Amino acid sequence: MTITQNDITQLAARRLISGPLPNEKSIQLWLAMLLVSLGYEVEIEYPVPRGHMDIFLPERRVVIETKPLGAAAPSGARDPETGETQFQQCQRYVQEEWKLERGRLDIDGLGVLAWKAILTDGRVWWMWQWKILPDRELGKRRATVAKRSYRQSADALVAGVQYLIRKRWGPRRRSQRRLPGFPRNRG
Repeated sequence: MTITQNDITQLAARRLISGPLPNEKSIQLWLAMLLVSLGYEVEIEYPVPRGHMDIFLPERRVVIETKPLGAAAPSGARDPETGETQFQQCQRYVQEEWKLERGRLDIDGLGVLAWKAILTDGRVWWMWQWKILPDRELGKRRATVAKRSYRQSADALVAGVQYLIRKRWGPRRRSQRRLPGFPRNRG
């Protein structure tokens, strides 16, 4: 029997949506396996000045923060050490990496850069995007695309994650088409 890349993708997606994962580290590793199987460059435990990102996709400017099952809540419990909400933690990771990137690269002629943050427990997903000009700081404005729960379909999880990472997205008018697998933006 030959194991294909698609087999690994499906295994990781099924494990995320149905398997009882014992802790945050398990969710992080299964999600990293899913992303690698989809062809993304994945950094795990990526260091930033004050901590580390659980998962970072440097070529896509995507920060992913994983939480234990049932604990992904952007404005929920504050970190006892930093006092930050989970959203503020994601925003800080984006801001710190943005500052490092500005110092390392000549990005002045690139125009608006999109940074994304995803907060997940493997089943519930929160997503934000910041559009930043190279000469500006990260603004407080964000676009919350959706809160989505995946429980029925590994294929829906894979399609939704791929779409989020590949596409540039932001606030939409009500008349615009919804993202595959994601409900209407609630704010």
